[in-house]
Amino acid sequence: MMRRRAALLTLASISASPLACARRRRPSDELLEVVIPVDPATLDPRFVADVYALRVARLVHAALIAPDPDTAAPTPWLAESLKDEADGALLVTLRAGACFHDGTKVRAADVVATFRALGEESLGSPSRRVVVELASIEALDERRVRFRPKSPRATLRGDLDVPILKADEASRARDAALTGSGPFRISAREPGSITLSPAPSYEWFAAAPPKGLVVRTVRDEPARALRVVAGSVDVAANVLAPGLALSLPARSDAPPGLRAQRRAGAATTFLAVRCSHPELSVPEVRRALSAAIDREAIVRAKLGAAATLAEGLLPPSIALAGTSKGPLPYDPSGGASVLGPLGRKGLRLSLVTSTDRTRVGIARALAQSISDAGLPVDVHTYEFGTFFARLSAGDFDVAPLIASEVTDPDVLRWYLHSDALPPKGANRARFRHAEVDALLDEGLRTLDPTARRGCYQRLGDVLRAQMPYVPLWHEDHVAVTSARAGSFRPSVDGRWGALASLP
Repeated sequence: MMRRRAALLTLASISASPLACARRRRPSDELLEVVIPVDPATLDPRFVADVYALRVARLVHAALIAPDPDTAAPTPWLAESLKDEADGALLVTLRAGACFHDGTKVRAADVVATFRALGEESLGSPSRRVVVELASIEALDERRVRFRPKSPRATLRGDLDVPILKADEASRARDAALTGSGPFRISAREPGSITLSPAPSYEWFAAAPPKGLVVRTVRDEPARALRVVAGSVDVAANVLAPGLALSLPARSDAPPGLRAQRRAGAATTFLAVRCSHPELSVPEVRRALSAAIDREAIVRAKLGAAATLAEGLLPPSIALAGTSKGPLPYDPSGGASVLGPLGRKGLRLSLVTSTDRTRVGIARALAQSISDAGLPVDVHTYEFGTFFARLSAGDFDVAPLIASEVTDPDVLRWYLHSDALPPKGANRARFRHAEVDALLDEGLRTLDPTARRGCYQRLGDVLRAQMPYVPLWHEDHVAVTSARAGSFRPSVDGRWGALASLP
C-alpha cells in the first residue's frame, strides 16, 4: 500500500516535473511507442515463452491461423482455407500471394519443414508437444498441406498457430536470423528497445502498416505512467495497475486524446498450490484456501474492479466452458476451521511472486487472507527469471499465476495433466489425478462440440472438488492509448494485431 501511495504521489507531481514541461507535439510519422515492463526473453518464434515475446513475435512472423480478435476462434492467416477430411485429417491451402519479407513465396514445403523442425527433440522448442501428436505432415503441391493426427484431435485447427519459417531456416540454432512474413520486420534490437519497421511484402494479406513501432521496456510502473502522461507512449496495454490506467485520461495534465479502455479477456488468474506438499496434498486443505480468499475485495482494491470473479479455470468467453455453477464461496470461518489447526501446529506457507508492483500487491492481499484464517504465509518476490525457475523446480508452496491465453479448454492439459509436469508442461502444482487425465484425453479426442462441452463440464466438477489450483478471477484487458493510436484495441487474448492496422 505504501508503494502504491508513493506511485500516486509521484504522478501527482507530474505537472511540475521537467518531463511534463518537456511535452511536445509529436510528428505524425514518428514511430509509435508501445511500453512493456520486461524485456522479452527471446524473439525467436520457435522458443517464445512469455507474453511479451509472443506478442512481438506474432507481429513479425505469420502463422497458418490466428485467433480471431473477438472470439479467439482459429481464423485463416497464411492459410486461404481449412478443410476437414473424413478420416480426421485437415487439408490446408495457402494463400496464393503469401510471401516472406524477402519476397520469396511461402510454399507447402516451408510449412512441412517448419513443423518437422519444431518436432525435433534436439531443437527443444515448446511447440514440439503439438507436433509429436501428428502422424504425418504431407505437402500435396506448392500450396496444399495435409495434417493427419495420430488420433482424433479437436484442437487441430488451433494447433496451426505456429509461425511458418523458410524451409532452409527452420532448423537454425536458437536466436539465429529468421525471415518473417508478418506485418512488421525487426530493424533494430537493443537492451530495452525493439524497433519494428513496416513490411511492404505484407500486401499478400493487408496493406502494409503506415507507421513503425518501438517496443520500449520501462521496468518501473510510476515511470511507465509518467511517460504516458508526458505524451511519449502511444500504447500501454496491461502494463499499469487497472485503477491507475483508467484514471490517467481524467487528469487535467493528460495529453489531448489520451484514452483508457477495458474489455473482457481470455485469461485466468489462479493460485497454484504445490500438491506434493504433505499438508497441501489434501483436497480439503486446498478448498479451505479457496474459502479463505475474499476475491471480490482484492479485485476491487487491487484491480480497480477490472476483473470478473472466477468459478473455474475457464473464462466465460470460452464457448465450451460449460454451465455456470456460481461463484466460489468466500467462507472465512469455514476456511479457518481447516487452516487454523495447521497454523497452530507450526505450518507456514511460502508464497512466491514476481517483482511487478501490481502482482506484489495482489500476493500480499492473498497472503493476508490466508493468514487471517490462521495459516501464516510469507511472501517472497523474485525477478522473473528466478521466479520462473522456482516455479519449474517446485520450490514454492503457493503462487499466484496467470494463464494468459485460455482460448480452448484443452489449455488445461498444459496445467493439469500428469504428463505436463515441468519441463514437459506447466503442471507446476505437481497435480496427479487419473480421472482428470482421462477427461482431458477424452475432451481432446471428442470432435462433437456438444459432447465436448459435456466432457469439460464433468472435468469442472472434479476440479471444483479437488481444487488443484484455486481459481481467482478473469482480468480485463486495460489499455491506455494516445490520440495517434486511439483506434487500438487489444484482442480477447491480449495480442497486438491491431497495431498493424492503425491509421
